[in-house]
Amino acid sequence: MEQTASRIGQQSREFREDARALSSVVERVGVEPLTRLHTTLVDAVDSFGQAELHFRKADRREALEVDLDCAAAAREHGQRYQEAGLDLLDTAMEQVDAATAELSELESADGAAAAELAAKLETELRYRTAGLEVKSSDAREIVDVLTEAVETGRGGSIDRVVDYIREGIDQLYNVRRRRDRGTEGNLSGWCKAALIVAVGVAIVAVVAACAASGGISCAAAIPLAGTGVTTAGKLLQKYC
Repeated sequence: MEQTASRIGQQSREFREDARALSSVVERVGVEPLTRLHTTLVDAVDSFGQAELHFRKADRREALEVDLDCAAAAREHGQRYQEAGLDLLDTAMEQVDAATAELSELESADGAAAAELAAKLETELRYRTAGLEVKSSDAREIVDVLTEAVETGRGGSIDRVVDYIREGIDQLYNVRRRRDRGTEGNLSGWCKAALIVAVGVAIVAVVAACAASGGISCAAAIPLAGTGVTTAGKLLQKYC
């Protein structure tokens, strides 16, 4: 189906609605800069997704040598969204420092609550992902990405959490700067990196906060899993 500007806008709104719901879960950690960071990351992923829809529209016309004026306009729109996404990642990297300062103030605990949360979360992620209308290979990669986030947060090491976030931003930035914009492969490189920053960052933050304080964030396991997997599904459905 041809992607009109209105249709692309609708896909963007649907993705952002689900992804922003993750930010409301992150709010339960009680670290405001972290919530702002996650919102910025969602905006970046959405910008890249819209860029791809416009680029594909241009690619089809150029390949068939038809409607080249429309192709040029679509490519211009795509480039604009691409650059906006890269700028948002620059902003996100700056926001990491503010989030790190407040995360570091979380009190250490024995991590027992986080271990229990992680076990429940991993099981729930598998069940929820099995319900997505995606290829089995994509489902496996989604689970692998999200399970890594759970394991990273389980230990409650704020340094490791920050490293995870920075590495995710770097990975997405680097694949989008490539000539192919990270679009090659079964589950493309850019989409895998987008899963890390849009969903993985939320998971690692909530699990780490639970490990550190055993507070209200520990009760967010099930809504986090459901919202996270729904967001992952929307990402693949809309943009990948």
